[in-house]
Amino acid sequence: MKNSQWLSCYQLEYKRQDKFLNLEYQKLKAKLPPAQHTALLAGQKAWLGYRDAWCQFQGGLDVAPTPQINGVACLVDLTAEQVKKLRESF
Repeated sequence: MKNSQWLSCYQLEYKRQDKFLNLEYQKLKAKLPPAQHTALLAGQKAWLGYRDAWCQFQGGLDVAPTPQINGVACLVDLTAEQVKKLRESF
């Protein structure tokens, strides 16, 4: 498989995981009492900042397969982990 194909696959999977993330966030929010909504939003915003910064770092490393693939793969991995955490939170 060519690097461009790998990148395309990771980008598609990232879009899929991002949809799952938003869905699980909304499900969790619906289960929580309104008093917890602000804390959930703050936590999710902080996590998004961490994810984006960490994956930008990963995408800046000049290691195989390519920096760009590494950055998107990082987004896929961390987003999938957060989806799981949101699912298991309540």
